[in-house]
Amino acid sequence: MQRILATAASVTLWAATAAAAGPAAGGCEQTDLFVHAGKDWYRIPSIAAVGEKTVLAFASRRKGSLGDFGHETDVVLRRSIDGGRTFAAMQTLASRKDTDIHHGPVVVERVSGRVFKFCRFWPARANPQKTVSTTPYEEMKRLGWVDHVLHSDDAGATWSDPAPLTLDYPKGATSCATGNGVQGVQLRGGRMLIQGGYVAEGKKHICIFLSDDAGRTWRRGASAALDDIVREFVMAELADGSLYANVRSNRGHRWVAISRDRGESFGQFEMDRQLPDPACHAGLARLPGGGAATSLAFANPTGGGRKGLTVRLSRDGGKTWPVSRLVQAGPSAYCDVAAGPGSAVYCLYEGGAKPYETITLARFDLGWITASPSADR
Repeated sequence: MQRILATAASVTLWAATAAAAGPAAGGCEQTDLFVHAGKDWYRIPSIAAVGEKTVLAFASRRKGSLGDFGHETDVVLRRSIDGGRTFAAMQTLASRKDTDIHHGPVVVERVSGRVFKFCRFWPARANPQKTVSTTPYEEMKRLGWVDHVLHSDDAGATWSDPAPLTLDYPKGATSCATGNGVQGVQLRGGRMLIQGGYVAEGKKHICIFLSDDAGRTWRRGASAALDDIVREFVMAELADGSLYANVRSNRGHRWVAISRDRGESFGQFEMDRQLPDPACHAGLARLPGGGAATSLAFANPTGGGRKGLTVRLSRDGGKTWPVSRLVQAGPSAYCDVAAGPGSAVYCLYEGGAKPYETITLARFDLGWITASPSADR
């Protein structure tokens, strides 16, 4: 189903250039890409814009249950080659009997064009949540319940088989995994970063895994103890080369921190009172241009509970968020955001008339956001 939301076209100089691959200036198009049917449920959106017109929309297909554990799960993809206007039929990228495959970050290596998709293979039966939370990583490796990676060298048309990926979690750590959905980032110097998390010495930890060789090897960089859902965070490189991290919180607002050493360590985590958080994953993308400043688009549900998906703009690298616009008034939960060519923005989110009924792509330009009354505040 496709829904077209028409608005007045009020475009500021900051958002003046509408891309050929983007929606009509000032408009927002919404397309349901994954729809609950029978016993299949779709969750955990992840999106990547590759080149000028390719858009990759990923999801988890949970078989037989909406729950986070206790069932088989596949990693699935829908691909567009016209800037998100139309999508090919769903592809299954990873599936295995008696396995709950939680998909993680996607990241594009800009020089080669290779697209990396991370996921973790966890047991689907016999109290899997207890297994994950109590079994040390060394034993999980022996059992084969570890992170995996697959890649594409043709902008998502074809994919490698998932390959096991051994990462350097601390000895004895449990609940070890790369992040849930969304995107990693590649810094201007070529370093690639993806999200991760683990539990060590009774504390939940957020961490970043780094690659300095175009994704051939990965090692653990920044790590910090946070008593929240630490695998669920988003990142963006700022104009000065620092890294902005924005983390899901169970305390009503988002955690944020800056890394000034390219992801090797985090600065102090602080709560951003401008960004309400109903304990839910969010989306973030750095937007093209901006000069000495960094323009960011951030989206999450803010309507009290998991509803009222709102996209916000910052022109100063996340210090302030003066512009916002409602994308979906009704049920909305996890989301991801990607910047397309020109002023195009893609927001892939869990929505529907009922909670978790669809994963929907909202496709708009910056003029649509800045036409919001909040832009004048």
